[in-house]
Amino acid sequence: MCRDLVMPVTGYGEAMRSPSPSPCPPKCWQGPTETERVATRDTPVRTRVPAEADAPHLSADPCPQHVPSLSTETTPGRTGPLHDGRQPGSTTGYDLTSERGQHSVTSTNEVSPPTTLSVIIVSYLRPDLVLACLESIAAHNDLSTGVEIIVVDNSPQATVAEALRTLDTAFPIPLRVIPNDNRGFGEGNNVGASAATGDILLFLNPDTELTAPTFVPAVTHFARDLSAGTLGVQLVGPDGSKRLSFYWKEWSGFTAAALTKLTNRFGLYWQSRMFTSGAALFVRASSFREVGMFDDRIFLYGEERDLFRRIHQAGYTTHFSRSLRIIHHEGGGQTESLSGLRHRLQSRAHYSDKFARPNLNRFLRNQRRRELVRLALAHLRGVKSAAAEHKARIAVIDEFIHDSRQRLRNVNGSGAA
Repeated sequence: MCRDLVMPVTGYGEAMRSPSPSPCPPKCWQGPTETERVATRDTPVRTRVPAEADAPHLSADPCPQHVPSLSTETTPGRTGPLHDGRQPGSTTGYDLTSERGQHSVTSTNEVSPPTTLSVIIVSYLRPDLVLACLESIAAHNDLSTGVEIIVVDNSPQATVAEALRTLDTAFPIPLRVIPNDNRGFGEGNNVGASAATGDILLFLNPDTELTAPTFVPAVTHFARDLSAGTLGVQLVGPDGSKRLSFYWKEWSGFTAAALTKLTNRFGLYWQSRMFTSGAALFVRASSFREVGMFDDRIFLYGEERDLFRRIHQAGYTTHFSRSLRIIHHEGGGQTESLSGLRHRLQSRAHYSDKFARPNLNRFLRNQRRRELVRLALAHLRGVKSAAAEHKARIAVIDEFIHDSRQRLRNVNGSGAA
């Protein structure tokens, strides 16, 4: 079997469902076995620290009081104030201040413990989804006081801040809401990451929900493998059915689509060729900042593809766990709008130009063939509305094909000159 084929991270789900009593058992974890070590053929792996320093406080059954310290890795600390002027580690409760609007602040002056995990949620016009996501985090938080939540509200008005005021009781996890002008999904996540103080970042879509303790197993994975840059999870529907959780970086077409479904079905993640979904993505904060965070020139779709390429170029590895599952409500079956299609094609064109990938035209032709097949099926079924929609999508793709060919002619002409 190819050594690039990374099998899922397992071994902690059952332990977290039945946490060990305090104090933890005396037997401590002594580092991964040889079969647990992940190495790739074409990605350099960073030097690991000795096992006893890797996770000195991790017992056989992890518990929130004995989460492994991530201080063994050089992580730049935050020395200045955050976006709202708050000093790191000095505020708990709500913090709804911003430059865009005047919001009341309810917080305490208690000094909070060091943050291990920062959860970042970018919201747009759906505060109900954000509230459901926050409630699931509070219900399944297995890191106790080591978590902070940052909600970046890209809505035209402060909808999330208003929705939070409807809660009957104070939210049990330190929570900040940062109103932000909508300059794209990646840029919103960068705003949240810039304000985060955790060693590990969790980027969550607002339409996701936790169903089981997830934080300790994820943080444990990063402490065990200091070369790990990202960790993706298995996305599922509300009924527990699997949804696509990772994709090919550059391969496209009918064969690629079929293999994407097949590999997702069995959890076969090939890290040098694939990237995991950004709907629920754990990232080491120092690695994320080292590679320049998300490319804010990508407004929507494809941010993960670009990020994963830079993560690999920096020498970090990317991983996938099928034992950690998070519900993604709107991740399957919905029809992509024309504006969404434009954003997706624009991000792919930007990616191809940025990394000098020559297969943009092939990708666009594959997209056009797929829409032609769907158009033919719509005609056979006599669904005129669907046929009109696919014709409009083909017209959008044709625009990008024309622009791509024009850019290629310009490049060839300048090269010949």
